[in-house]
Amino acid sequence: MNKKRYVTYDDFIKNGGEEYWQTGWQSSDLYQAEDFAKKKKKYILIEFPYPSGAGLHVGHVRSYTALDIMSRMLRLQGYNVLYPIGWDAFGLPTENYAIKNKIHPRLATEANIKTFRRQLKSLGLSFDWSREVDTTDPKYYQWTQWIFLQLFKKGLAYKKKIPINWCPSCKIGLAHEEVIDGKCERCGTAVEQREKEQWLLAITKYADRLIKDLDPVDYLEKIKTQQVNWIGRSKGAELKFEVRSKKLEKKEYLNVFTTKPDTLFGATYMVLAPEHELVTQLKDQIENWREVEKYINQAKTKSELQRTSLEKAKTGVELEGIKAINPANNEEIPVWIADYVLASYGTGAIMAVPAHDERDFEFAKKFKLPIKQVIAPETGNKRDGENVVQGGCGVVFDPKSQKYAVAAWNNGMIGLFSGNVGKTEDEQAGILREVTEESGLHDFLHIEKIATAYPHYYNSAKNSNRHGSAACYLAVLKTANMRPTKREAHEKFELQWRSPAEILNNWRKYNQKNDLDHWVWFLRQAVGKAIELGYDSTSDNSIFYISAYVGKGVIINSGGFNGLSSDEAKKKITAKVGGKMKVQYKLRDWIFSRQHYWGEPIPMVYCEQCAQRKPKVLLIHGLYGHSKENWLPWFKKQMEKNGYEVLIPDLPNNERPSLAEWLKALGNLGIRKGDQLFIVGHSLGAPTACQFILKNKLRVEKLILVAPTGKSQNENNFANLQKAGCSKEAINCIKDFNDANTGLGKLKKSVENSVVYFSDNDPYIPLDVQNDYRALGAEEKLLRSKGHFNSNAGVVELPEILEEFPSALDFGWIPVPEKDLPVELPKVKHYEPTDTGESPLAVIKDWVNTECPRCGGKAKRETDTMPNWAGSSWYFLRYCDPKNNKAFADAVKLKYWLPVDLYNGGMEHTTLHLLYSRFWNKFLYDCGLVPVSEPYARRVSHGMVLAEDGKKMSKSLGNVINPDEVVNNVGADSLRLYEMFMGPFADTIPWSMEGVKGVRRFLEKVFALTPQPPLPRGEGKRVPASGVRVLLHKTIKKITEDIENMKFNTAVSAMMIFVNEAQAEGLAKDELEKFLIILAPFAPHMTEELWSRLGHKQSIFKEKWPAYDANLTKDEIVRLAIQVNGKLRDTMEAAADISADEAKAKALASEKVKKWTEGKLIAKVIVVKNRLVNIVVK
Repeated sequence: MNKKRYVTYDDFIKNGGEEYWQTGWQSSDLYQAEDFAKKKKKYILIEFPYPSGAGLHVGHVRSYTALDIMSRMLRLQGYNVLYPIGWDAFGLPTENYAIKNKIHPRLATEANIKTFRRQLKSLGLSFDWSREVDTTDPKYYQWTQWIFLQLFKKGLAYKKKIPINWCPSCKIGLAHEEVIDGKCERCGTAVEQREKEQWLLAITKYADRLIKDLDPVDYLEKIKTQQVNWIGRSKGAELKFEVRSKKLEKKEYLNVFTTKPDTLFGATYMVLAPEHELVTQLKDQIENWREVEKYINQAKTKSELQRTSLEKAKTGVELEGIKAINPANNEEIPVWIADYVLASYGTGAIMAVPAHDERDFEFAKKFKLPIKQVIAPETGNKRDGENVVQGGCGVVFDPKSQKYAVAAWNNGMIGLFSGNVGKTEDEQAGILREVTEESGLHDFLHIEKIATAYPHYYNSAKNSNRHGSAACYLAVLKTANMRPTKREAHEKFELQWRSPAEILNNWRKYNQKNDLDHWVWFLRQAVGKAIELGYDSTSDNSIFYISAYVGKGVIINSGGFNGLSSDEAKKKITAKVGGKMKVQYKLRDWIFSRQHYWGEPIPMVYCEQCAQRKPKVLLIHGLYGHSKENWLPWFKKQMEKNGYEVLIPDLPNNERPSLAEWLKALGNLGIRKGDQLFIVGHSLGAPTACQFILKNKLRVEKLILVAPTGKSQNENNFANLQKAGCSKEAINCIKDFNDANTGLGKLKKSVENSVVYFSDNDPYIPLDVQNDYRALGAEEKLLRSKGHFNSNAGVVELPEILEEFPSALDFGWIPVPEKDLPVELPKVKHYEPTDTGESPLAVIKDWVNTECPRCGGKAKRETDTMPNWAGSSWYFLRYCDPKNNKAFADAVKLKYWLPVDLYNGGMEHTTLHLLYSRFWNKFLYDCGLVPVSEPYARRVSHGMVLAEDGKKMSKSLGNVINPDEVVNNVGADSLRLYEMFMGPFADTIPWSMEGVKGVRRFLEKVFALTPQPPLPRGEGKRVPASGVRVLLHKTIKKITEDIENMKFNTAVSAMMIFVNEAQAEGLAKDELEKFLIILAPFAPHMTEELWSRLGHKQSIFKEKWPAYDANLTKDEIVRLAIQVNGKLRDTMEAAADISADEAKAKALASEKVKKWTEGKLIAKVIVVKNRLVNIVVK
């Protein structure tokens, strides 16, 4: 028990009361989580902080306190709670801070962590400090490096020369996500484009799962939306355009990806990224090369964001002398380069359809390129018995009056002059004929077709439902000369002149069934064209403008595809031109290289000798197989083009083979143990490959088995094989091979990586055979409709398999052996970035020069380091077992603790960090190393804390709030409570010192409620259910629910209300104790002090969370909201047990409600008990 007695809360704060309890908590290990406890577990996680030199800020306090409150309540409720802490300490900010202050990054990091640790402890946060991690600790980043090696072995880490975002100030490459508004996220310098070899992680291979697996998790909807939008999945088609020029000796093609293959007939030009490889290949044939080269160089100075911004003016240069052929109609179209197309996205080339894409439309308008509509919007509502018609309307404009001609009907509606076009009549002539017959206007200065639509509408005059093609023409009057009108008997209207705004206002009244939607669209476009041509100088061009139509509709101007819907046309047009449907993502592979010192070394070495030796691929065919069949010739050609030596031997006696005979033939190929070897086994070649590796004790980079035979093939399967023409002798051979295929578990020591391909419709190999190869630990890939992966199933190409092999750039890159991890950062005096773009590590020769782990020759270490995202992509796993030296975490502990039950962080990290950590976790799940595919069951975010002036806190503005100062002045509990009270947890809220003082006064009241020792005798219990006791139980209920729902501000408010009541009525001891327990998560220091004052020997945090009496929490009187058609019209008090009929009668009797219901039909009345009554009237 605390020896010192504090008379007031101020006395408690100023004389070390909070520090006393912090020391006691630390010495008692009160907050340590227990592995495998019998209690139910809860894993509560914050984004671990980056320990900057500035120290903790009040934004940190808001997040950490909220989850601390949650953790404390859960412990009091009997849960085994893991609430850990650590440091995300690698990265550029520390390096910049170290350079600026002339201190080594390691020393800066240690000092910063020390400051953060002190500050966090001063806040009374209940972290489990025994599990503290530090991403810069070699014992931690050993496993970051180990995970990278697994990614490399699985083909998900690779090296590629790409254009990167380069910060000339920080002198490093930046990921796309680290560039904000064309500037470096860290220092604000304008970013440049440079080409450089970089390590990338193939996150795009997980794109679909990263979207799909959001469905079952409990994330805020805005967080899910951010994830989905960042990945940017789009379904479309890949199409091929032939390229022509006068001097082209061989055919060249451009591949484009488009989400709108239905618009192919409307492609009137092509645009390439300035960096597209074909541009330089065709250099000698581009007639304006100097102009093109100048533009390319200008594009290099712009960031991707600058280039793709919708607001920026479109720029570009035509490649004169070069044309592309539209495969839909064989028309020649010009080819341009423009910086709004990126080489790194899609194919780096687009087909431009200006009528149906806003960027293409703006570009075409600027450079006067053709615009061809090929999709007509389908408007209105479909009805039964529609008559098909063809016609249109004329939008007639008078430049003198600056008004538009309309037909004003007797019923008050106005319309455009329109009608049908005869079957043999020219469209323009027919529509202008209708205009003249109905209006008398005929003398036109300018006539231009605007657009076509496919409306559904009801023609009241003819009493018929109609549907069909409708064209719109703009007709600008030369004179207002009139001809006699030829109106039909039903056409009872007169010619009037109106402004476009007046016309739209009229249509809003008469367009209840959307029959006028096509007129609305036509008017906006036609008036926009009149403004563009300079005739209309009075209409509002922010409302009326000509634009691209980007929606779906009916195909027009597309030959035999006219009349199809957009969706139907996509597949049919794609098939017609030999394209293929494809899915593409905005998400690109994660650039993982950084050219700075303070990061995890990438555990790879480059060996020139190994790079010069071509890696070998041995492909072993199956029964009846040979090197010239199926996809094997295609595979050999592709792999040789990619730099591999390919061996596909024709094995002897392929109709009745023996395993011994085949193994002998393979042994004569001259394969050596030191070769960089990949082996592919197809069908019967799969067990052959396995036994060949075991017999010859080969080390294999990757084993790929395609439709492998196996022991799970039973007699039914063999009977099917016989029906398919397989001889009994051949079947016996298969059985022999399968029976001899043993010891697969041993292969794991010889094979770095393995994958097995199956098809869902293989006629020979049942899917049960997958079980035979699971001892390999192989990745399993199930493809659709590949049969037995042979020509019978149409498989003459197998592009999926190419992804299993490293690119030529990776040939010389050798992983550091796992036993040699961690590769530690060398101790250096100089760690400043270099002007060459190389990492500072590149100049440390003693560290760079090393021995090749594969051949023993001279090699050089990778000198790029990992990004600061690396260590934070798996830290939540390490918390489960932070001191393990044999694995990144014990599998049994991971199974106990995962998934994380609640994860909170800032919205700024709900895209990248969340995406990257989900990706790493999924990869580890696929490797069988973690028990869950999704690491976080629930993800929430807190709002930012602004300065008192409403601006973002910044050193330069001098408005930063230092939590140390607040704690010193008013105490940690006041700071904690204020940050919870300041507003809804998810909202951005400005700081208020007056608010802090208000919370402090509340704590002073609570302190004063507790009597000084010695305590009065007696039980201290109140027998009757007094007003304060009822309020206490309601408060317990509310605080419990509010903490669960993260409504901390209303929880604090409820406690304030209770204390005011308690001051007036007084509290019994048992009531005070229960209140202190529910206050304890918010104000742990003061409640511990008051708890001990009440005579308790053990911590308040070893008590049980109080239960509430449900009978005492029921309200006798409730307030009902009364709505009419969903709008609030009155409120009323009612008994809490009021019946639905009584509530209905009382609502209908309200005088305020009657004025909204009188004279109207009451369709129904909806009653939500104790909440609202909604009266629906017509």
